[in-house]
Amino acid sequence: LRSTVIPNLVNMLDSLMIMPIDSESLEMTFHSQGVNMRYLGMVTSLSVVPHVRDVCITEMVARACKNIINKQVAGMVLEHQRRY
Repeated sequence: LRSTVIPNLVNMLDSLMIMPIDSESLEMTFHSQGVNMRYLGMVTSLSVVPHVRDVCITEMVARACKNIINKQVAGMVLEHQRRY
């Protein structure tokens, strides 16, 4: 995966054979190539095309924010349940 599949995915992205423009198309691209989204950082590191790097970095930030917000909301729900 790390030595063949991911570099092939990066080559396809960098050559603009595949051009994801949003979160959904990026995720579909990864999954169609058999790559889990946990490898976003590796794809970002290997890519040399600014557009590809920007889309991947934006996706990483969005996923991190989503996780933080979900944990905060879950904490608030638990706190609310404890009070009542």
